[in-house]
Amino acid sequence: MADAGWDAIEESSEFLEDLSALTQPEAKLAQVRDSEKAKWRLRLVSYAHLTEMDAPYELLVNLLRMRLGARYSVIPFQGIGRGGSKKGKDMKAPQAGSLGWAEAPPSPSKKIWQIKELSRAAKIPQVGLAFDEFYYAALRNAIDHSDYVLHQNQLRLLKGTIPDPIGSRSLSPVIPLDRLEDIFVRATAFYRVLFELAHQARAGFADLKGECFRGQFFSGQHALKGLLEFLIDGNGLL
Repeated sequence: MADAGWDAIEESSEFLEDLSALTQPEAKLAQVRDSEKAKWRLRLVSYAHLTEMDAPYELLVNLLRMRLGARYSVIPFQGIGRGGSKKGKDMKAPQAGSLGWAEAPPSPSKKIWQIKELSRAAKIPQVGLAFDEFYYAALRNAIDHSDYVLHQNQLRLLKGTIPDPIGSRSLSPVIPLDRLEDIFVRATAFYRVLFELAHQARAGFADLKGECFRGQFFSGQHALKGLLEFLIDGNGLL
């Protein structure tokens, strides 16, 4: 039902060969069938890894919550997960020792939506809007589900479309590699800055190593008293 360059199985088969070659002892990029494609495939996996990480979303949403006067939340996205509003559908039983998810964890799109809502309320909307520079649900889904093909200097999405170019109302399932490069550069820059700021913040606690403070902690509706100790690693980070 399609011409050449739309076969996801062939794409995944070649990627598996690339990974097998690159994970061998003394692996060299020259050993793979098409080194240029192999580099793009690894960058796609890196993009998916960054945009799927829970930690950056939880960090940002909690910083916004505290700016608005709310408390830190261990599960800041509870209530917006998939299946949260449908009886029984997509529901997951809490795992032993878990914090009790009553629903499947939310997708990155839903997390970003909540960050945008909170950043608008906090009067710093640019925090949420930053994701529009590089995050595309269709691209993330295509990578996660291997529904893409690299063909003739293009990334072809088998399901979904993204704006072409950025900010455009024109949607396309075909992403030129120079457009994909721009997305990768923006995503990498965003996360590098975020990680660097997080490290700087953690380093600011170094002088509190070994110190203990009396504190009050909340578990549901219960207030508990205890001691808070700051643990600092060998690099001076909280």
